[in-house]
Amino acid sequence: MKTKSLLTLVTAATLLLGVTGCKKETPMEKALNATKETAGNVGDALKQAAGDAQAEAKKLAAAAESKAQEAIDKAKSLVNAGKYQDALTTLNNLGGLKLTDAQQKLVDSLKAQIKKATTEGAGAVGNLLKK
Repeated sequence: MKTKSLLTLVTAATLLLGVTGCKKETPMEKALNATKETAGNVGDALKQAAGDAQAEAKKLAAAAESKAQEAIDKAKSLVNAGKYQDALTTLNNLGGLKLTDAQQKLVDSLKAQIKKATTEGAGAVGNLLKK
């Protein structure tokens, strides 16, 4: 009896392995799997390229912001030295750059200082000429 049960169990296991283990991929399944793998690789490459482009854009934006800040600092020095026209020219050259909100406020403030200083200076010269 034990032999018959063992023989039945071995036969059933062999049939199960034969049915599941000997499955061959059809050419259509091979092509489908290859296509899925290629699509996955393309997707990964696109994600990498997008990440690289985003990093480069951030680098360029930081460089532009730094360049703008250098020009603003230069204009500030020129205002402090009383070279208002040079400061105004420097500030006007910032027109093509994208400024942060803080930088834009600083530029507006410097322009107001220049306008006030040149207006007061012109008034003082006018008063001297009247005497």
